Amino acid sequence: MLHEQGVIHRDIKPSNIRVVDNGQPVLLDFGLARNLQGQQQTLTGTYDILGTPGYMAPEQIGAHGSKVDARTDVFALGVTLYELLTGKKPFQGVSLEQTLQAILKGEYPAPSQWNQAIEDDLAVILGTCLDFDPAGRYINASELADDLQRFLERRPIKAKPASISMRVRRWFLRSPALGSALFVIAFGLVGGLVLTLVLLSKVTEERDFSERKATEYGHLAAARSLDDLQAVLTPSFWRADPERIPAITAWLESARDLTGTLPVLRQTRKRMSDASRPGTGYARGVEGSQAKVLLDELRMRQAALLGSPEEPGASQPEWESVRDWLDQSIAKVEGELSEGRAREFDLATDAWHFGQLELLIGRLEELEMGGEGSTGIPDVQALLARCHTIQVESLDLQVSAWSQAAQRVSQDPRFQGFPLGPRLGLIPLGPDLQTGFEEFALFGTGPCPERLADGQLDLSEQSAVIVVLLPGGSYTMGASDGDPYAVGNETRRTVGLTPFFLGKHEVTQAQWRAVMGSSPSAYPRDHPNPPNLISDRNPVESVSWLDSVDFSTRLGLDLPTEAQWEYACRAGTAERFAWGEALTELNGRENVGDESLVIPGFEPAPWNDGFIVHAPVGTFQANPFGLYDMHGNVSEWTRDRMRPAPLDPILRQAGSGLDLSATRENRIFRGGSWYTSPRFARSSMRNHMDPESANATTGMRLALDWTSD
Repeated sequence: MLHEQGVIHRDIKPSNIRVVDNGQPVLLDFGLARNLQGQQQTLTGTYDILGTPGYMAPEQIGAHGSKVDARTDVFALGVTLYELLTGKKPFQGVSLEQTLQAILKGEYPAPSQWNQAIEDDLAVILGTCLDFDPAGRYINASELADDLQRFLERRPIKAKPASISMRVRRWFLRSPALGSALFVIAFGLVGGLVLTLVLLSKVTEERDFSERKATEYGHLAAARSLDDLQAVLTPSFWRADPERIPAITAWLESARDLTGTLPVLRQTRKRMSDASRPGTGYARGVEGSQAKVLLDELRMRQAALLGSPEEPGASQPEWESVRDWLDQSIAKVEGELSEGRAREFDLATDAWHFGQLELLIGRLEELEMGGEGSTGIPDVQALLARCHTIQVESLDLQVSAWSQAAQRVSQDPRFQGFPLGPRLGLIPLGPDLQTGFEEFALFGTGPCPERLADGQLDLSEQSAVIVVLLPGGSYTMGASDGDPYAVGNETRRTVGLTPFFLGKHEVTQAQWRAVMGSSPSAYPRDHPNPPNLISDRNPVESVSWLDSVDFSTRLGLDLPTEAQWEYACRAGTAERFAWGEALTELNGRENVGDESLVIPGFEPAPWNDGFIVHAPVGTFQANPFGLYDMHGNVSEWTRDRMRPAPLDPILRQAGSGLDLSATRENRIFRGGSWYTSPRFARSSMRNHMDPESANATTGMRLALDWTSD
């Protein structure tokens, strides 16, 4: 070993240790290596500071006049081992000066504070390595390795916890001037020792009380920090981009710091609970964990009730009474858990703080674990992974594919020389053989499909979103003159559009879950009614306009403008539908309200398309642009607001056709649905809803303006 050869490294840290193929660690970078006889061996360069802050021993900073020797490397090995076991450095500061001061103080958090699995013997080994006094450390790395081997073999280690006298000696080493002064003062105060002890006992008691209260109430600051952390999780936070890696990494570090307080918070909760009495409320005598079991049972009964038909012989009022009782019981137990009423305290402030502590622990556990319905560290870690891979998957590995796509588009007269270039997040799939339009898979929404020999895409239930590059151009939107089904807001106008991307299909439930974590659909996969017809390939629905914007923003895309949507629906045609004027043109081509819907006053299509609700996307025929379900299946949100006066002049955004003069809060949705009469599935038909509204007939389709970033 180096130490046995009289050489010390002086800059041991994780980045200078590499594990080679045989599993053995190798020490690198001997730029600060020094022979113990004084000959410095410069191998890689020079440093202004002889070591790396955070891994330097006190003697490297000039503490207590000790010479640098093998025990200096032992200290750095101890810092490295501490970081390996806890994920944190023992000595940290926001600046170089603060880091060095932390080392000179010689105080650091017990490793078990960060990792409760660290055994006492291992903590003693760490403490021996990190001893402020070199005399208290292992003599060299061999002695440290021997003790670690003893620990692994479950044999007694040689290192021992520091005695009181040794701790006093170390304190004098850290503060020699103050130690000497206190020694003189203490000698003169021996005569007043008894009085001092009495006063000290009183002060200690008051201090302990203050510290206990500070610990109990300190979680309020943590709750505020958690609020700040979660406030950052806006839709744009979730967009995968390599440039966002530093910000996401910083968020994860802050989140881990917060979840690292869970052991202390749980201890505080236990101490407060032990000092309280069983409550006298709804959950009398029930501890928190038992109350949660009760809550889970009530929720299971509620789910079973909602998912089953009414019990034979039960009247509607009786059925509703049971449902209301379950709702009230769940709300009551949830309230008692959140407010800490399962326990009673002498002070109302303690009861309130206990409830707040319960809430904070629950929130931190969700932050730590994540899961369906909540956002946690695992979700942000997955985002960080996507940020690292999106560049490679969509650009670095697709150089040739992007070049070929750009060449084809430049030669297509429909695009009039449009300069297609690589776009982060889009993976070229080649052109659709029927339309010639380029198609792309959207990174992060599911597996990228392959194009088969016949030119068709091999799509599965989990496949990624596919977007199509459309040429745009000038066209007339609005109802044809004399259309008996037209309403006043379908005024004909000429609109010009630049090329843009639009989803080939409506967003599916699997794609929504891949981005958002869970699906809000009223008819999810394996829904019992209708049986065996709903799959992950069915469109997501019951999404509001705000939900749809959230989804698209996370992907760096948008909703189509109303002008873009109608252009794509018409697909170069001027009739009511992409296939002609007659309502019957939709038979076999779109999923609309048909004979299976028996609703008073409803005008169904005079045929049965085989689907009671929405169908898997792409089930029916594509329009001339290769787009599916534009006239039916589910209606689709657009970007535009509703305008109060349809005939007023319209100020449109150049390129996208977005109506900039509309002022109403309601948002436009277009297209028919499985619940819509064919007359309301026309290309020009316009509808609007409150942006917070959602129902089982409305979904979404993604779009991207080429000029948007």
